[in-house]
Amino acid sequence: PIGGKVFGIKRTKGDLNDKTVYLIPSYFELNLKRNLNYWRDKKVLPYSSKEMVSFLFPGAARPFQISLEPSETGREIQLSRKNEQTLYYPADLEVLERFVEDLSNLKAKEILAKGILEEMGGVKQIFQIEIVENIGRKHVELKLYEKAGKPERLFAMYSERGDRIYEVNSSI
Repeated sequence: PIGGKVFGIKRTKGDLNDKTVYLIPSYFELNLKRNLNYWRDKKVLPYSSKEMVSFLFPGAARPFQISLEPSETGREIQLSRKNEQTLYYPADLEVLERFVEDLSNLKAKEILAKGILEEMGGVKQIFQIEIVENIGRKHVELKLYEKAGKPERLFAMYSERGDRIYEVNSSI
């Protein structure tokens, strides 16, 4: 760097060619100084609503499950609670798309060590979603955990990425 400008020369087969000097955009230098966290994929959940089969809400006062079942009239929501009659409703696909988009936009702020949630204490599971992939029909899960307090913290665990725990943005 010279006076806020970055210059470079070319090396070919080990030999420096200092006859030609290149002016390099300053943002390039900034990118070279970034740490690994900047470059990694921060997206926690890589799915869309078309790949989703059901939501399970175990953290509710009365746990329930919403399943998306194909029907003759489109998609239906199947609402079922343990030991109760199953109810069926037409699905509002726009609402479901927005919901899954919000989940898909969960970005990891930090990757935490295994077992950290137990050590913290006061962390409770607030959400669980089960997804069946269209290809291979593989079941995967995303679990969200919350730690109350100031500031409130939100954590995610995605079964396809082992037992990694992510601290995520809490704006869903």
